[in-house]
Amino acid sequence: MDIQQFVAHLSLLEQNWQNSPLNSLEPQFHRLLEQTASLTSAPMLRLLNDATSALAPGEVYCEVGCQQGINLIGALLHQPQCMAYAVEDVTRPNFRQASIDCLFENLTAFGLEEQVLFCGQSCEEFFAELRELGSDDRIGVYVYCGETDYRSQMLGLMLAQSFLADQSVVLISQGALNTVRQATWDFLAAYPQARLLHDPLNETQNQLTEDDLHQQDWLLLSWDASQPRAQDEFDWQHYRDRVVIDALCQLLVQQPIDHETLRKEAVQLHLEGQLTEAEQRYRTILECDQQNAEIWFNLGMLYHLAENNAAALEALQQSLTLQPKNALAYHISGLVLERMDRLSEAVAAYQQAIALDAAYIDTLYRLGNLLVQNGAFSQAEALFRQAIAVAPNEFTGHLSLGDALMAQQKPESATVAYRQALMLKQRDPDILQKIGEAYAAAGDSANAHNYFAHAFNRAGNPEAAIEAFQSSLALAAGTVHDYLTLGDCYQLCGQLVAAIDCIYAAANLEPDDPFLQVLPQLVLPPLYRSVEEMSTYYQRFKTGLTIAKQHVEWAEARQETISFKSIPILGTFYLAYQAVNVRDLQALYGQLLQRAMRASHPNWLTPLAMPPIPEGGKIRIGYLADSMGTNSMSHWALGWLQHHDRSRFEIYCYNTGSTSNRRTEQFKALSDVYRYIPNDLQALGQQLLADNLHILVFLAIGTHKPTAMTACLRLAPVQCSTWGHPVTSGIPTIDYYLSGALIEPDNAQEHYTERLIRLPNLGISYPQPIIPAPTKTRADFGIDAQAVLYMSCQMLIKYLPQHDGLFAAIAQRVPQAKFVFIIRSTVTHRSSRSLEHQFRQRLQQAFVAVGLDSDDYCVFLPGQNWEDYTSLLLDADVFLDTPDFSGGHTTFDAIACNLPIVSHAGEFMRGRQSCGMLTMMGITETIAQNEAEYVEIAVRLGLKPEWRQAIAQQMSERQHRLFNDTDCVRGLEQFYQQVVATKLAQQHVGSAAAMISETQTVTATKLVLHVGCEHYNPAALPEPLRTPDWREVRLDIDPSVKPDLIGSMTDMSAVLNESVDAVYSSHNLKHLYAHEVPIALAEFYRVLKPGGFVLITLPDIQAVAQHVAQGNLEEPLYGSSVGPSSAIDILYGWRTAIANGNHSMAHRTAFTAKTLCQKLEQTGFHQLESYTDRLNLWAKGYK
Repeated sequence: MDIQQFVAHLSLLEQNWQNSPLNSLEPQFHRLLEQTASLTSAPMLRLLNDATSALAPGEVYCEVGCQQGINLIGALLHQPQCMAYAVEDVTRPNFRQASIDCLFENLTAFGLEEQVLFCGQSCEEFFAELRELGSDDRIGVYVYCGETDYRSQMLGLMLAQSFLADQSVVLISQGALNTVRQATWDFLAAYPQARLLHDPLNETQNQLTEDDLHQQDWLLLSWDASQPRAQDEFDWQHYRDRVVIDALCQLLVQQPIDHETLRKEAVQLHLEGQLTEAEQRYRTILECDQQNAEIWFNLGMLYHLAENNAAALEALQQSLTLQPKNALAYHISGLVLERMDRLSEAVAAYQQAIALDAAYIDTLYRLGNLLVQNGAFSQAEALFRQAIAVAPNEFTGHLSLGDALMAQQKPESATVAYRQALMLKQRDPDILQKIGEAYAAAGDSANAHNYFAHAFNRAGNPEAAIEAFQSSLALAAGTVHDYLTLGDCYQLCGQLVAAIDCIYAAANLEPDDPFLQVLPQLVLPPLYRSVEEMSTYYQRFKTGLTIAKQHVEWAEARQETISFKSIPILGTFYLAYQAVNVRDLQALYGQLLQRAMRASHPNWLTPLAMPPIPEGGKIRIGYLADSMGTNSMSHWALGWLQHHDRSRFEIYCYNTGSTSNRRTEQFKALSDVYRYIPNDLQALGQQLLADNLHILVFLAIGTHKPTAMTACLRLAPVQCSTWGHPVTSGIPTIDYYLSGALIEPDNAQEHYTERLIRLPNLGISYPQPIIPAPTKTRADFGIDAQAVLYMSCQMLIKYLPQHDGLFAAIAQRVPQAKFVFIIRSTVTHRSSRSLEHQFRQRLQQAFVAVGLDSDDYCVFLPGQNWEDYTSLLLDADVFLDTPDFSGGHTTFDAIACNLPIVSHAGEFMRGRQSCGMLTMMGITETIAQNEAEYVEIAVRLGLKPEWRQAIAQQMSERQHRLFNDTDCVRGLEQFYQQVVATKLAQQHVGSAAAMISETQTVTATKLVLHVGCEHYNPAALPEPLRTPDWREVRLDIDPSVKPDLIGSMTDMSAVLNESVDAVYSSHNLKHLYAHEVPIALAEFYRVLKPGGFVLITLPDIQAVAQHVAQGNLEEPLYGSSVGPSSAIDILYGWRTAIANGNHSMAHRTAFTAKTLCQKLEQTGFHQLESYTDRLNLWAKGYK
């Protein structure tokens, strides 16, 4: 190549390139350039073509990293004399076979395939082979588009230089990257034969304009072996990228990659659906370990999930090359091929999987289904029967067999198979539908309509179920189950009269069942028409439960046997949506349900001993839900599992439902032991007892009747309920309710039959929702772009009639308001036409009352998919929370979208969840204490966009405070440890009475409970309590001080009600949070006998404040057993102890004589006395 002539032409390229033959390229080349993802520009192609035209005889074109061949075609077009090497590393981790296929197709399309020698190897292997062959070819144009790391760039240049023609051109892509630039500069510094002709980031070097080469930022070098540059022509010291050089130096001291940790991270991200992040980690591992069959397989699975079929097949093939006996890899390959409609190849893959593992039932199912599609019914039937023989308790085999038999027009035999499937997967709508179709094919219309009805009901389509039931009942008599199910359908549609009639019809079929007779009174609407209707149905429900209780009491008084079989039919789910304290009714229901369970499982209500924990052992925690992760009642609990300390806790999960999804797989992955036991109470109970748990937590009691039935049994020493259904269970065998400090009112214990545990913050660790980019605008939903859009997207059951006026009141003052309701039923995301009509009527009445038309302001949308739903949230102005039963997941979603939220602090926890979230973020300006404030806040947000934007900005900046909270998990674990330790201690020391009788003299007549006793000290009690009349019972949370009883001030369950004559608390209450103080005082009150007294001493914060006001914050005020104490120690806790890690010494609240007496009085104490002694405050009160 004549390099001087080429350089001279560079300045003419831009003004003359349009007259080049490239301007008259074939139309298909233009199309190819437009359709490819190549960043190559037309000027770049001209440059390559001109350079190639200047090649001397014996010189070749060489390109490393040719991808789809666009540069190759540009260089070789109209150059029939030129030959080229195309080097592509087919072993690199991110290699795509599809790119090579495209390369050959493109070369063929332009008739260039004979001019190109393709080399499927790495750059190093190519030049090594070229050297070994002793080739005389000299490279006149060298194009490097390979890997962009420093090493690859440097090798690409250094290996090529010995094969370059005496005069040649070198082009390097991605020339704006730091590693590429530093490698090129270092090459220039080492080889004076090279000169820099073009640097995209240094205009003084440019021979071409920036616009010419900007698209790929090419570096352009010349090579002239006959005229090396002068020493001062290239000042290498000015070509140093400090970041790259420092990074290269750091490589010498970096630790090796922990592949196992990286693998675990990748798998977890994979399970969470974060596929891009998972792929990056898999690829990082493969860069160092190309022979890892497991990682190739996981990567193939990932691409399969992402529906990247070609990449999935390539990764799976790599895995099979390394591990050819992996049946699962063949199975997944079959799935991918099936999706690509390459059915014959899919069949071959499935057959290979079966050859490796004849018991792999999923492959048997898939291959059988393919054969059914191809009409090979008998072969498919044989495969399904083989699957059933392998796994007779898997419903899929029976279901698939039924399909094959139906395809052979054997409906009677198909019905038998379908029924077997239904036994294994009860109430499944698809199976019910298929049984109906089989009966229809056999000419049995009555049974066909009956099964269609039950299928529609289970699928969440009550309107269609009602029609099918009516058709069935017109042909044949219904059963109790039929009438009760039809009643449920009418109830879901808000047709309460028809629902009650159906229940009466069921009761008439079994007149001797007392509980079935009262069931009509226990029907509650899913949507109330008026406040008066709410009260009426509440009273009916209360009366019905009372009658049911009386039936039991009368039978027991007469020693008669009573049938409890209908009690599980009773339910209280809708009771939670009454804006009243439902504790007493829940307790009545819980007692009735437990009596029924006692009749059927008398041996499973015996108290269980707390299992001992050996040295180094773990506490076994069980989490149970009917749909583990598949609905809003349980998937919030993933945060607990993700952040649990696995060195101290062993996690068991129990899925008792019949559905699963990606979140279910996450629960499974995060469990030490995962048990799937659907619809089998006997098997579930046996397994729970066999697992010998320390604590069992029901994630949602009240949403699924079988779960409530299970909760009525004693299957673990400690049993808890929590957030999934935000009301008390009322069940005697549920010991604790796990809630959050920020969502419970001060008097919250009054709302629970369980002992309430207020975990830090919300009590749950909620992951931040991943919000996709919006896919729709307001116009797509028929909403005016200028409207003030108020979002309200709760289930209809949460909208109570007393709050309808809020929307109308806002509309009166915000004329541009649009209220967008996403209508959902209580069961599915589908809406009930009947319920929607009732809700529209209610809103219309509220708007008419203020002279407005609701149609002008309200927009009703059906349930949305995630992308459309989040598009609405992102485009909305304000989120309106529902008073009395607030949003949960929807509020988290709104916060993730930075949407300002108007919330109302309700009376009960279920109406305070959104408030708790806002409080946790420190955004309390939009929390209303009453309806008038609610309207004011909503109006201000609507009319003042600048305030709205300020709130949105706060939400964006403070979301990190809310999501993925680990403080609550640490609090949860502390509770678990404490309750286990307390139970174990109780088992060790026995009851308080037994302990006292064995260790104390009989002269004392009164008991004083010394709370927070620390190590034994005979002088620890005040002098009046140290007389022979008093016996000291010592209680402390720390077992090492050898107390008589282990417990805390907020949980003194080791002490019986009304069992002591005095309670003494010395400097303990200051260690509690303010909201915990009423709980502790209530415990003091509970254990005291009538007439007993509490004696409390604490720092007198008023006296301490006087020292602070005088400037004496850190000066010692007095000496104590732990050392000198100053005002700051009294205010916040003894600093030395805290610094040494004893955080229990921190002070979290304080009292004056006035505030302490007020709290004692609020607890119920009377005859209050108080006095101060220097810096100490003393108070006494009687029960």
